[in-house]
Amino acid sequence: MNGATTSTPTFPPQECARLAVDDPPREAGDDDAARSADAAQIRREHPRWVVIWVARKGEFQARPLFRAPRGTVAVGVTPDELTAQMDAIWRAAPRRARPSRS
Repeated sequence: MNGATTSTPTFPPQECARLAVDDPPREAGDDDAARSADAAQIRREHPRWVVIWVARKGEFQARPLFRAPRGTVAVGVTPDELTAQMDAIWRAAPRRARPSRS
């Protein structure tokens, strides 16, 4: 790591309180259940990806299971938005990292 160290950012208590007020956790509901079902469907259609619904952020996230640059994440508010990003990342991946879709 070339002598570099990484650390977890810390926030003063007043900043933590502000973050908690500005971004309260969402209540799980029917919409979140439907979005989780959407994520499961996307996973079935794209088996080379880990796909989740992040209720707190109100977005889908997908991480590739194939070789891609570290930290590659597709993010979308809708399933179509997410899968468009996933397809673009898939097309940009080196051929050796892209086994044929069977």
